[in-house]
Amino acid sequence: MFLMKARIWNIRSVRTQNAFQRVQMLHGFHKFNFVALMEPFQHVRCLNRFNRRLRMTKGYANNNGKIRLFVNHGFDVVKMRNSEQQLTVHIRNLATNFIMVVTIIYAKCDPNQRLELWEDITQLADEIRDIMQRAKSKYSRYLHIEEKFWQQQARKKTKNESIQSAKFTREVARKRG
Repeated sequence: MFLMKARIWNIRSVRTQNAFQRVQMLHGFHKFNFVALMEPFQHVRCLNRFNRRLRMTKGYANNNGKIRLFVNHGFDVVKMRNSEQQLTVHIRNLATNFIMVVTIIYAKCDPNQRLELWEDITQLADEIRDIMQRAKSKYSRYLHIEEKFWQQQARKKTKNESIQSAKFTREVARKRG
């Protein structure tokens, strides 16, 4: 098993109360694989400066710059989703080929905008589930016929559950909004 060390912090402003210095100190002590900061109140063009100060090799930001992600060397990062409220990345450790999907969320206060976020996350979960099913199907020819039947039943059940979950979140948002 591989352990990935991360720091995810709603920092509010990197200029106040020596907040960024604390991030640097914690990173120096714990040697995080990635650091995510929300609401840094700094322009996106400062991304490279933060990279250098954290001694990380790569930096990413979401569409509106409210979420920043800094990744250490030895990791390959691919953006999967990038919106105003979330940043989803596919992180692969180059040494071990360990893969992790990380979603960093900075949700809006408005119920309608949160509903958009939930729909986006539900759609992302379905996409990831489809990728996993395609990967499993490569090896399904080695399964017994009973195992294939139970796998198909489980697939139908999870699809129905995600549809019901999306309907429920829409209902709750409509009642609140």
